[in-house]
Amino acid sequence: MTKNTNVKMLFELRSLSAATTRLALLDYFFGQTEKAATIRQRGFTTGNLGAYLNQARHELGLPALAGPGPAQTYLRSHVVDEDASDGAQRVFLADADRTTHGPRYFQPTIRSWGEAWRFLFAPSHREVRDNAKRGQLSLHPLQPAAEGAASYRFLPASNAAPALDVHHIRDVRALKAHLTAHAGYRFPRRPGDGRDVVDEYYAHVALPQIYLLLFTPGDEEPSDALVQTYVGQTTEPEVRFPQHQAGYGKSRKRRIRDAFLAVPAPHEGALTSEEQDIAESMCINFFKEITDNDNQVSGGDTLPPNMAPVRRAAGFATAFCAAVLRLVRDQGVAFPFHEEVAGVLRRKDGPQSVIERYLNNGEQTLA
Repeated sequence: MTKNTNVKMLFELRSLSAATTRLALLDYFFGQTEKAATIRQRGFTTGNLGAYLNQARHELGLPALAGPGPAQTYLRSHVVDEDASDGAQRVFLADADRTTHGPRYFQPTIRSWGEAWRFLFAPSHREVRDNAKRGQLSLHPLQPAAEGAASYRFLPASNAAPALDVHHIRDVRALKAHLTAHAGYRFPRRPGDGRDVVDEYYAHVALPQIYLLLFTPGDEEPSDALVQTYVGQTTEPEVRFPQHQAGYGKSRKRRIRDAFLAVPAPHEGALTSEEQDIAESMCINFFKEITDNDNQVSGGDTLPPNMAPVRRAAGFATAFCAAVLRLVRDQGVAFPFHEEVAGVLRRKDGPQSVIERYLNNGEQTLA
């Protein structure tokens, strides 16, 4: 399998299988225990992977599976390929040299963590859920300048994640006036100052945005067409969003039903362009795991020469994903969770019960 195929395959994993794979690969590449050393030498057994599966269930707020049978069944269906000749392409491939007697070992198809670093350092479901539940969400001091837009200040529960200014746009026509008012709050002018090239710079270039869109079918699409998420970044959302609605290179137009935009709160300092690129990739990865998603690429960044920007970007990505899911719950936004995620969370009562269970350890009602 090629490098690109490996990464593409990883991004097709959903919440539980992705979390299982991420935990196993992190141990494989970075673990310092005797168990990790043995796994690197021999490969994984399904028993090893079953342990990571239960860790992943804990990360998603689900109880551990009792006994090896259910775990083995799940693993063989999602991450383990015991017969490479059958055309299946799973993350862990069986050892072709295995004898008929004795355990079977599985090697990861990912040969270097650098091939899948975005996936490995994507936001943890446990940290996103915890920050969404215990974080503080309040209306922003700047009230909306137009109907169809609202601003919030989100303080994550973790001190390692930055406070965010988050905008929830329900009507794209309100976007420009809303963001102009926010720029006036963020970069106030002294009385008597005229507008000059510096003002123009701070109003646009200095307000980069990471955003999540919810696309709903356009007028020419069937009414039951899939609603999808899309993650991107731009310094001019009032220009980019109409491009998305016009199709942005696609054959069919789509409507933006909801948009969520975020920047670090002023006291946090802006992300560098490198940090923003990495944060975008991490957010793409996260929402690909839990939703029907329309991003065709994983992001435009490259592996940085050191981990410092990765860690700051990870803090922002965790806060962004938590803020979006908190707003989805609090505002009653119908969210396009992927059917695999809904199945894992045992959905019975409609789409909103999925977000309730996701944020509350698999249960429906939050305390």
